Amino acid sequence: MKLALLLLTLAGGVDGRALRQDGAADCLFECQAHASAAKDDFCASFRNQIPRPTLFTRCGEAYTHAIGVGCDLCYDPSKYSALRTNIFNFCDKWGRGHPHSYAAACQKSYAFAINRIEDFLLSNGYITKGDVVPAPAAPAHVYESDVESAESIVERHLREARAEARQEAMQDRFDRHL
Repeated sequence: MKLALLLLTLAGGVDGRALRQDGAADCLFECQAHASAAKDDFCASFRNQIPRPTLFTRCGEAYTHAIGVGCDLCYDPSKYSALRTNIFNFCDKWGRGHPHSYAAACQKSYAFAINRIEDFLLSNGYITKGDVVPAPAAPAHVYESDVESAESIVERHLREARAEARQEAMQDRFDRHL
């Protein structure tokens, strides 16, 4: 097939963009196959962790999203610099109001998939070492204990309202005796 494409190119039947798109399509297919090969093995560690099967699901979602975003570099390598920041953008939805383990599983699986994709793209020459920038520093961890959940906010307001009602009742009782 490559010989036929070469002959068509020399004859003027196919322009260079079609060849680049064909190369990018091959890159995309190989990248997805390479990255997907380790998905089940990596996410298996989350299968039996509590809460089951939620952590396994979070791992799979993040891994699949990372494959989609990472392998798109085959078409546009200039987006490489934003690749790692997507970890925090995608996993942020599991940071607040959910157990800490949700965001941790998401970030671990996303980072693992991105590392596999990066290794594939570097080893096959789709990106160069010059394109690789150091990973951004991880933001300070926000644990569930640091974030006030909606339930705790409601409970706090109820406690405050009850304390205020008791205080008013005591004041009314005191005022009646005067």
